[in-house]
Amino acid sequence: MTRWFAELILIVVLCGFVSAQSASRQPAASASVLVFEIADVHASPPAPYPPYLHTGTLVGESYVMRQATMLDMISTAYGIDKKNVQRGPSWLDWDRLDVIAKAPPSTSDGALKQMLQSLLKDRFKLRVHEGSALMPAYVMTAVKDRRSMKPSDSPEEGDCRIESKDDALSDPSRYIQFSCRGEAMDKFAKRLLRMAPDYLQEPVVNLTGLNGTWDFDLKWTKQNLLAGAASAGISIFDALDKQLGLKLVPGTSATPALFVDGVNETPSANPPGLEKNLPTPPPAHFEVNVVRPSRQDEKTLGDI
Repeated sequence: MTRWFAELILIVVLCGFVSAQSASRQPAASASVLVFEIADVHASPPAPYPPYLHTGTLVGESYVMRQATMLDMISTAYGIDKKNVQRGPSWLDWDRLDVIAKAPPSTSDGALKQMLQSLLKDRFKLRVHEGSALMPAYVMTAVKDRRSMKPSDSPEEGDCRIESKDDALSDPSRYIQFSCRGEAMDKFAKRLLRMAPDYLQEPVVNLTGLNGTWDFDLKWTKQNLLAGAASAGISIFDALDKQLGLKLVPGTSATPALFVDGVNETPSANPPGLEKNLPTPPPAHFEVNVVRPSRQDEKTLGDI
């Protein structure tokens, strides 16, 4: 009896050890999913064309998006450019919806994005996956002697500062000029899209092979002044080529993308009790506004 009892105790101990080991190999419980407390989703009322998108903002307890397409909402929820949202049905960038939701006033932007993701999955059955896709881009390569580009010994973080003045742009023979110091080519490629948005509508990919940081100046003529400037004008493409020995040409680049695997056009029904539980959204307003009398000698800068 004593031996049988000892064997029984040993079996119980071994079973407990195996169970503990098995439990230790189980995946950890997933983090809690962030959701809005309550949300009203409905078709946007008619608006002048093109409709003005009121992007998701939190005022008090009210998170509001107005005149938003599904593409707008996916872009906002996942923090990705709309051009990088791939596939999906044709109505993705056509149907417009209003979203009015409730969230704690102190909710961070990151948490609001996760809440919007949860809403899209719950109310529209959105399914997506991450990947990469060949997207239009400008490819920047180094092709010439770069005597005007000097290796930088500046300890400061790279920067490009505009040197031209606004009044110089009224004269087509004048240039937009940037002075760049301690600039790495990867950073410069990303910066070019903001420096010359009238010429460049796609991201710039650095394939120059130039390491380290550089000092250089770059000047070009604004695109809408190029024709009137005649031989005195220079485009951003020619400026990069002739002044820096860099070639910028249209191409493609593998870019992070979000693929839409499935989504419902009609959201599920709003939950009951909206009128009682949903805070009244704030009235529409400008985020910043300045109103003042214009001076008689003031020039219009147009799209500068």
